[in-house]
Amino acid sequence: MGDYIDAMRQDWATIRPELSTEPAEIIGRIVRLARIIQVRTDEILSSHGISRDEFDLLSLLIRSGRALTPSELASALWVSASGTTKRLNKLEAAGLITRAAHPDDARASLVTPTATAVTAIGPALQALGSFDESLLTAVPAASRRSLEDSLRTMLIELDGERPRA
Repeated sequence: MGDYIDAMRQDWATIRPELSTEPAEIIGRIVRLARIIQVRTDEILSSHGISRDEFDLLSLLIRSGRALTPSELASALWVSASGTTKRLNKLEAAGLITRAAHPDDARASLVTPTATAVTAIGPALQALGSFDESLLTAVPAASRRSLEDSLRTMLIELDGERPRA
């Protein structure tokens, strides 16, 4: 029994036998898994009244333990400056963040989550954690460390030297 990637590779082998689809064994599966996980976690977040964009930004702010600049948020989340501003405006209007002038740079602001945000994100965070745990039941415990290490290596390579907020 094969998966979607096996079927895709077989289709291409029939149509274009000279085409190498071997990288899809790993990359194709990562991409497909990421998409499936994103759709399902978006559903979980939606059921908690929060969007993926809001959750990602708020969880970064909360776990950082300090106020962050919009530039730090944009960099860490791989989002454009204008996209970050749009998210911040929405979160500020909802009372989930506050913005204050940066004491060392008049052009910048510092963003802080409100107590309401910390409270609101808790149930969503727990639901996502439970979902993540359920996904890992498909991976034998003996294989997890190797998978973690391999994915970490790839992520470090792709993330490069982006600053961590």
